Amino acid sequence: MRVLIPALVAAALALPAAAQAPAAPAAPVPPKTFTSAAEVQSIIAAAKARRKDEPTISTPLMRSGSHASNIEYRASAGPAAIHPDSEMFYVVEGAGTMTTGGRIVDRAIVDGSSRRIAKGDFLLVPPETPHQVTAVEGSVSLMAVRVPK
Repeated sequence: MRVLIPALVAAALALPAAAQAPAAPAAPVPPKTFTSAAEVQSIIAAAKARRKDEPTISTPLMRSGSHASNIEYRASAGPAAIHPDSEMFYVVEGAGTMTTGGRIVDRAIVDGSSRRIAKGDFLLVPPETPHQVTAVEGSVSLMAVRVPK
């Protein structure tokens, strides 16, 4: 018992010191500047297999500094979004309807402009512009690129 009490006191005194130690900085994310067509197809296949009731499965594709791109797999319409940066979309496969502009009310766009998008199409959404995939024909896979100001 005499050994146990000093050990407990020493442990109790060490806890505040350990709690105040600064956390190790997160390792920087290395840039990824190339993705093959086979990798893109693998990302889409994994998203299709993983999909439950998620409106969007977004997987990082490439990144360097403040620039990043993702593959967004959608098998249903999703909520509206708005960002401080521009966002460019390229339709990798599938088709659907993208609505832009207007205003967001209850996670949906009101008074926006809708257009059908399909494989091979590009769409640029300006900064602070509401946008939403409002319909999907089966599924649609988009490459989304944020374009910082």
